Amino acid sequence: MSPADTVVGKLEGVQGRGPRWRALCPAHESKHRTRSLAVFEADDGRVLLKCHAGCDVQAICGALGLSIDDLFPPRRPDDQRPA
Repeated sequence: MSPADTVVGKLEGVQGRGPRWRALCPAHESKHRTRSLAVFEADDGRVLLKCHAGCDVQAICGALGLSIDDLFPPRRPDDQRPA
């Protein structure tokens, strides 16, 4: 399962399809059930989250029971990152 599938599967009120979705933000209550959370799957598999009500990524992940690391695809042993 991709990181995007994991995130989208935990959200409510999802509209759209990959690589872009809108959903209810789990980090705050919306009086009008507004889909303020934008979810985007980047070409490299990362999941980008933007709450238009101002919730930060840590709060969104925490409300979903995920960590920031869950927004990234698993690293392969041959992946090289600069030190």
